[in-house]
Amino acid sequence: MATYTLILLSLFSFQTYASSCCGGGANIPNIILGDHQWEAKLAYTNSTITNEALASGKIESVNSKNEITETISFKGSYLFDSYYQIAFDLPIKKRTVESTSTESSTTEVVDPSIQFTWEFLPEFTYNPLKPRGFIFFKQLFPNGNSIYNYEDPLLSDSLSRGVFESTIGFAFYKLIYDFDYSLTLEGHYGFEREIDDKEVAPGFGYSTSFGLGHSPNSKLRLGTSLTYWQDSAVSIDGIKGENKYYLSTSFNLSYMLTRSSFVLNYSDETLFDVAKNTNLAKSFSFTYKIFEDL
Repeated sequence: MATYTLILLSLFSFQTYASSCCGGGANIPNIILGDHQWEAKLAYTNSTITNEALASGKIESVNSKNEITETISFKGSYLFDSYYQIAFDLPIKKRTVESTSTESSTTEVVDPSIQFTWEFLPEFTYNPLKPRGFIFFKQLFPNGNSIYNYEDPLLSDSLSRGVFESTIGFAFYKLIYDFDYSLTLEGHYGFEREIDDKEVAPGFGYSTSFGLGHSPNSKLRLGTSLTYWQDSAVSIDGIKGENKYYLSTSFNLSYMLTRSSFVLNYSDETLFDVAKNTNLAKSFSFTYKIFEDL
């Protein structure tokens, strides 16, 4: 509590730095950035596959079928010490696939996860250069069918990652005047697992994301972010495939209420045509957050 009081005092004493709005660091994964004891989020995402990046890097439009994935996520974060947090994510996914002759749909609770975060670089007094820094560890638990054990010919039931996945990363956040900046770097590892008599070994992957936001007043924030994501080639029974990657951008709008906020976000993986060996989507999401102040 004393840490956050010092931060607030330093902000108001200079009278040149504004507090961040509700969506500050929108690309930072499930981490409390404000003076909150806990946060609870309900998020809805609608994602439509529009393009396919081939193994050669060539990008083509998807015309043979329509594929829409809807996700409702229940997320929570709790600050149990001045610098330590715990969080969870429980997603429910529905994928609908429509071809020229048939349609199928599957709904499942998919890949819940738990996350631990340590703020290793707190901001005791305001510094115009030094950001706040966090290190986080996330553990994903596979649940549901995946691309390795689907039953539906249209793959509507391949919703899960299929393997246990551990992620470790760093997140940095900085507030300067009415602007906020954020940078996230993470590496993830999918553990080898036997699925339907197949030895599946995903291996390492990583992503990096840079975000920028502007708060014209204490309630409203406009933001954007750029994210590069890559996974190494998956080995199935010792046979390796191709690695995959994409570059996506997002635009978001946040609005603060009394003890809650909401964020509208649009994400596009096709804007820069930088991708390989993966489907590319355009997504819209709405997140409603409630919180309890310290």
